[in-house]
Amino acid sequence: MIILLLWPLLSMAQKADFSGKWNISSKKTDISQVPDWLPTRSFEIKQKNDEITIAAKFYDDQMTQHYYTETLPFDGTEVETITYGDNKRFVSLKWRFDDKSFTLSVRPATSDGSTSADFSETWSLENDGKTLVVERNATQANGYHLKAYYDKK
Repeated sequence: MIILLLWPLLSMAQKADFSGKWNISSKKTDISQVPDWLPTRSFEIKQKNDEITIAAKFYDDQMTQHYYTETLPFDGTEVETITYGDNKRFVSLKWRFDDKSFTLSVRPATSDGSTSADFSETWSLENDGKTLVVERNATQANGYHLKAYYDKK
């Protein structure tokens, strides 16, 4: 009986912890198939029992540096984040069955409200938690796949 009552708490404690500061590994990440500006350069992640906050440093297609921070609840609720200017992204998080990785569903939108290519990202940890892997799949007509590796600082 006690185990049944504690099961939700035990399963939450088993989620992989992505907290930390992460920088892209140019040695491991092959960006030859995508524009140089596409991969996010760094993340700072703070994870709690019911949400994760991701601060990201990225570049736009003019190689102008930008930052955004988004807090994503673990219940799958979609969150709206302003990335730069009036550009937005709508994001939801879903943990994979093993609680060791999660998938972000991302729907970017421009300042006029039109949406660009939706994509998903699967986040996982390798190398005993020292390497963050973000695998992005874009669903646009000329979609792309990018697997980026980040080293923990």
